[in-house]
Parts: sequence; C-alpha cells; structure tokens
Amino acid sequence: MAQNSGFCGWLPVSLVFIILLFSYGAYVGNLCVFAVNSITEKACYLVIYHLLLFMLLWTYLVTMFTPPAKPPKAFQFPKAARKHLKKDKEKRFKKSLERAAKKLQIYTRTPEDEFRICKICKVIQPDRCWHCKTCNICVLKKDHHCIWLNNCVGFSNYKSFILFCLYSSLYCLFISVTSAQYMVRSFTEMQSGKYENTAIFILFVISSLVFIALKYLLVYHLRLLIRNKTSLEHHRPPTFSTGVTAQTFSFGFRQNIRVVFGEKWWLLPVFTSLGDGYTFSCAL
Repeated sequence: MAQNSGFCGWLPVSLVFIILLFSYGAYVGNLCVFAVNSITEKACYLVIYHLLLFMLLWTYLVTMFTPPAKPPKAFQFPKAARKHLKKDKEKRFKKSLERAAKKLQIYTRTPEDEFRICKICKVIQPDRCWHCKTCNICVLKKDHHCIWLNNCVGFSNYKSFILFCLYSSLYCLFISVTSAQYMVRSFTEMQSGKYENTAIFILFVISSLVFIALKYLLVYHLRLLIRNKTSLEHHRPPTFSTGVTAQTFSFGFRQNIRVVFGEKWWLLPVFTSLGDGYTFSCAL
C-alpha cells in the first residue's frame, strides 16, 4: 500500500472510529435501549441503524485500503532518458521522452506545451495523473489525498469514496432525525434536574454537524461526477496543445456517471468503473 502509515497519518482515521464507537454506544445503548419505549420503534431503529452502519464501514474500509492505481510500465522513462537524466543532459533527456510519449495516448501538456513528467517516480504522466507528495507515488485520475482515509482518492477507489459520502450522510441524517425528540426530552429533563442523559444530546449535535459537512462534500462530488471532473481539474483545468479546456473529458450526463459507476452494482463498493485510468477519449 502507498499510504502514509506513520503515526500522524493514522490520527484522523482513529478519530473517525472513536466518533463511530461513541455514536454506537449512545444510539444503541442510551437511545434505543433506555429512551425508546415502543418495541416496534426500537426494532425499526436498530435494523435501519445497523444497515447504514454496515454500509458506511464497508465503503470506508474499501476506500481506505484500496491501493491507488499507478501508471503502468509503458509510461516509465525509457533507458535512454534515464541515462541522460543521470548525466544531466536536459535536451537529450527531453528528446528521448518526446519519442516515447508520442507512442502513448497523451493529450494533456504543461503550460509550456511539454509532456508532463514526474522525476520522482520517473514516469511520463498519463492524462489526469498527478503525483501525491503524501503517498509519494503518481496516482491515476487523482482526485485528492484524504487525511480521513490516510489514502489517495483516484481511479481505483473514487466510486467507493462517493458511496462512503452517501452512506455516512444517510447515517448521520438518520441519527439526527430519530434522536431529535429524545434529545429535546433529555435536554428538558437535564434542565429540571430530574434526569441526566447528556449522551443523546451530544449525539444529536455531533451527527447534525457532521451531516451538514458531509452533505456539502457529497453534493460537490456529485456535481464533479456528472461533469466527469476531478477536484484537481475543477480548480485547475487541464492544458492541451490547443490551450486550456474545461470540459474536455465530459461526454454527457449518463456516460459520465457510467464512467465511475459502470453498468451494475451502483450501490455497492465493488469496482465497476469503466476504462483503465490512463487512456481517455479526448473530446477536443
């Protein structure tokens, strides 16, 4: 795995699991067991809650532990280019790369109209590929590096990332909606000194705040999805020999969704994305 496995890299992930453990204890124990009186209501809450929790954890773990896809061997520097790079012969190095790059399907360029390269990974970067400083590799169709996953989000796990945003939003929304009336009751009883259950109150506040944050994140990535863009391309449109083009990789609403979600299993975090992550039909 290309993840930053240092102690600091896993701190945000640990925080996520701490929050999930708290939410589980507060919702199942404090809310469902002690606060909810109706057996039917209690059963419905527990079934839906555990289903959403299962999907949240499944999508989260898949996104976190799926290694970022890297450029294949065809994009590595040819021997001649490596030789010139070591001897610091820039002109010969560039000529060797140009000869190799012309055999590959690469459309994007640098602002200086040159092929994009990574001297750290020693590869000619395919379209939509970027180097991640945290993972220290070039990632195909890189979207961003997520500290909450300690992993890069790109071609290999973008579908599961969107599903994680979806299920975690539904998880927080469900907790907020079902705990609202019990939060008001516990808060009222806390004020009167008759009853004290701060866990439900804290659970409601945290789930509501996290839902608001996740809602904006989900909507943002759904907007990128239907335009077939990455976060990097949204902030910095790709450059071609003909100039900067914002909508180059967009092929319409339906096809853009199919590119990420494929033909089936849309709601499950199994890889069904189309393509290979390094060749794209150019819409110029």
